[in-house]
Amino acid sequence: MDISITLTEVEVKALSYVMADPQQWTENAIKERARIAGDELVAAETARMLADPDVTDIPADREAIILGAPDPVFPDVGNPESLPE
Repeated sequence: MDISITLTEVEVKALSYVMADPQQWTENAIKERARIAGDELVAAETARMLADPDVTDIPADREAIILGAPDPVFPDVGNPESLPE
C-alpha cells in the first residue's frame, strides 16, 4: 500500500525546524507504529486462540498470525458511546 501526504511549503519549512528529513521521519513513524500494532495483534490473537478450545493449531509465524486474525471493527467515532474508555 502506498500512502501519500501532500505538505505545503509552510508545513515543510516548519517540520524542517524539528527534523532533518520529514519524509524519512514520517516513514519511520508509520513503520514503527505498524510494528507496535503487530506486536499487540499477535499477543491478542495468540491469547484468543489459546483460550478457544476449538483451535487446534496456532501458527508459529508472526506474519501468519497477523494475516489470519479477524478484521478489526472500529468504533463509530460519530457515536461517543462506542468509543473505548
